[in-house]
Amino acid sequence: MPSEEISPRNSTLRNTVAPYLEYLAKNVAEHAPYITPNMITIGATVGSLAIDRAIVRYPENRFGLGWLRVGLTVMDAFDGALAREKAKLDPNGSSTNNNGQLLDAACDKIQEVSIAMAAAETAYNQGDRAGAALHIASGITSSWPAIMRSKNELAGNIVGEGLWGARTGRFILNINATSINADRISPNLHRPIANVLGAMSLWQNVSNANKRRQALKPGSEHVIGVADSATAQSASARLKILNAINIGAISYLGARAYQKTRS
Repeated sequence: MPSEEISPRNSTLRNTVAPYLEYLAKNVAEHAPYITPNMITIGATVGSLAIDRAIVRYPENRFGLGWLRVGLTVMDAFDGALAREKAKLDPNGSSTNNNGQLLDAACDKIQEVSIAMAAAETAYNQGDRAGAALHIASGITSSWPAIMRSKNELAGNIVGEGLWGARTGRFILNINATSINADRISPNLHRPIANVLGAMSLWQNVSNANKRRQALKPGSEHVIGVADSATAQSASARLKILNAINIGAISYLGARAYQKTRS
């Protein structure tokens, strides 16, 4: 397996799995060129949304569905690796790559909101309003780190992902969807486990966003590089999408929470 360059902006987890994803992406790009990154992005998103609804509607199958959701998250991480390999084979496909980056950013956040709502609805159904509030807050704040990253890139800064990175927040919620059925182990464990994981995800969103907010200050230690003009231009378009998704997430999650409390 070829060794890949480790990026200082990426999280520890992303740099750990990157060589394996790149190796797989290289083989797919060479032997199955008809598979595009956008196919992976859209397929993983549609599948994830369907599983999130099934987790709520069919709680008896929640354990298996949750791990299937984890698998789709891993597949979703593969789209970026495939896009980079295709860019090497077709350097002139930059416009398609830029559009794919915007699609990927939007789908990532839609998935995070979806799994947060699934976890919140499950908690409501179990009479756990505190846990539901944690998951709703996690869904509302899920776009904040990416918004602050885009603002930094517009200002010419490159910022890192932190120890684990934003993508792991969704991974934590995925495991939450499985462990929330932890009464397979003990009927007294499923609420504490779900609530702790929900709090971890919320903390990750807020702390990463705050660190990136501090990076906007002159001379901040959180800036690890200088963004070029192409990165800044992409960040401008991405910021508009992320702001729209964040407003939509607040509206959707708030409306669902109100509906649940009234029912």
